[in-house]
Amino acid sequence: MTDGRAAPAQDGAEARGDEPLDEERRRSIDFDERRIQALAEQSSGLRMPMAVAMTIVAALAWSHAPKPLVIIWLALTLLVREWRTRFVARLVRPSAWPLERRLVLLPMSSLANGLANGLAAVFMIWTDSATDAVLTMILVSIGAGAVPTNSMVPASFHCYTSAIFGIMALVWMLNGDWQGVAIAALLLLFYAVLSRSARDAYRMFRESYDIRSENAALAHELGQEQRRLALARDEAVRANLDKSRFLAAASHDLRQPMQSLLLNSGELLRLPLSDDARLIGQDIATGVVELRGMLDALLDVSKLDAGAVIPVLRPVAIDRLVERVTQGLRATAAAKSLRLDVRVEQGCTARTDPDLFKRVLANLIDNAIKFTVRGQVAVAAHSQAGRIVVTVSDTGIGIAPENQAQIFEDLVQLQNPQRDRTKGHGLGLGIVRRLVDLLGLELTVESAPGCGSRFAVSLPAVEAAVPQPAGGAAPASVGSTTDLAGRRILVVDDDSMVRGALFHALTSMGCVVRTAADGDEAVRILEMAPIDVALVDWRLREGESGLDVIARLRSMQPGLPAVVVSADADETLRAQAGRIGVQMLRKPVDIDALAQSLLRAAVGDGWPMTAQRLP
Repeated sequence: MTDGRAAPAQDGAEARGDEPLDEERRRSIDFDERRIQALAEQSSGLRMPMAVAMTIVAALAWSHAPKPLVIIWLALTLLVREWRTRFVARLVRPSAWPLERRLVLLPMSSLANGLANGLAAVFMIWTDSATDAVLTMILVSIGAGAVPTNSMVPASFHCYTSAIFGIMALVWMLNGDWQGVAIAALLLLFYAVLSRSARDAYRMFRESYDIRSENAALAHELGQEQRRLALARDEAVRANLDKSRFLAAASHDLRQPMQSLLLNSGELLRLPLSDDARLIGQDIATGVVELRGMLDALLDVSKLDAGAVIPVLRPVAIDRLVERVTQGLRATAAAKSLRLDVRVEQGCTARTDPDLFKRVLANLIDNAIKFTVRGQVAVAAHSQAGRIVVTVSDTGIGIAPENQAQIFEDLVQLQNPQRDRTKGHGLGLGIVRRLVDLLGLELTVESAPGCGSRFAVSLPAVEAAVPQPAGGAAPASVGSTTDLAGRRILVVDDDSMVRGALFHALTSMGCVVRTAADGDEAVRILEMAPIDVALVDWRLREGESGLDVIARLRSMQPGLPAVVVSADADETLRAQAGRIGVQMLRKPVDIDALAQSLLRAAVGDGWPMTAQRLP
């Protein structure tokens, strides 16, 4: 393949007599070939998942739409998918067609595939509202899946996703009422969000390729022995850089539009809607919450695998930690009519990282609740031979001994063959395994079919120390969101979508909201009139920090209450904010939690709840 690409590049360079351009042209050709190859690999791996997804769509439409139409659509979709997979595999071979032609044919094949998939939206002409919502969510998920699989060829991504979202939006608009128009607008908005994510993914793909190319050229100039060492070193560095870029981009760029979607979907449900429209709005809001949970889990997995999490070990009061964790999960258990029984030996103190172990325990309890239909989930802790043993037991259906090792693998859910997303995505126990290894703890499983399960974690016991917070407990509510009415809130965020969503959400609570894109604009607003609370994004344009903006505002209005929000997952940021008495929230955050934080910041800085409100 290399010879087939290098030859035309060299001929073109000689015709121009421009030697430096020869290397540039060669790298450009290599990059385009790599893009085609990566897309072909992704397309081949999606054969079975897409066939299953299309079969599910056909099953949903079977009892509503004309059966011959459903059969024809399913056959057409599967044939187009298989044809495209084979066609793209052929495009990988340079001998098939010239590169320029292959880069034109590839988006055309994606357009055909997108049209075939998107035609499933036509079934909504016959289906009921509940099925419309399910079909919409399936097609939105299929379209969102194009970000990692097609973004390396932007034209292919847009041809595929625009066909799917365009047909869906058209069908909803043809519904004839304003709810349909609203759903169509939301679909087009989500398409814009996906386009932004695809652009960022393409940029990272290009940067990763450039790094690989430069390192390969450097390694080629070294001696044989040095080259082996340098390649091993560069591979490790490159993997770490790629992981860091992924974490930074996923944490910020993906959380930004998700914050807007979360706030806007909440505001949509506050509007007077028909029952059908409210049901669809609730489905959208639920989907955003589930997407947030999976994004958090994926980022946690990536951080742990990248070695970016450093445990801070100290004496921890296990009884207090267990109480904090179980308190937050009692409502979840009660919703399934399960009893959450807690029996903890008082005075148990272990040496561990409280935040990380809290995540271990929360994941184990949450997993037990999800896979227990009736009965109880029991949490216990006791000292034993210089160790503290914390157990989580349930009365679920149990796990066969031969399957117990598999449950700690990512995306494995033995008790969820239908992939019910209310039971999570199969990442919780994978995170537990990583955290247990990181903390050096012992984890055992006792289970049998029909007898429930018992997970036991053993920690090293230590002498009791001065009690310290067990990490991450949610503060109590300080008032109703109506207490924000009349308050003057300054929102500083460089993302226009997030600014708009925050403006509408806070305004609906009666706040007087001013918005700014950066620190300079925020200063100008404060110069005109004082404010009650500043809500500032952590990372702003041109490297400006949210804490820097708060410092500038406090120099003008001393003691100004402030809350900072961040899409970054780095826990050290929270400590930096805490040192200047500022709360930090992690995006995406729902409006009720945001309102409580604004009230808490105000009260903590001496702003009483009975303060004079604006007229």
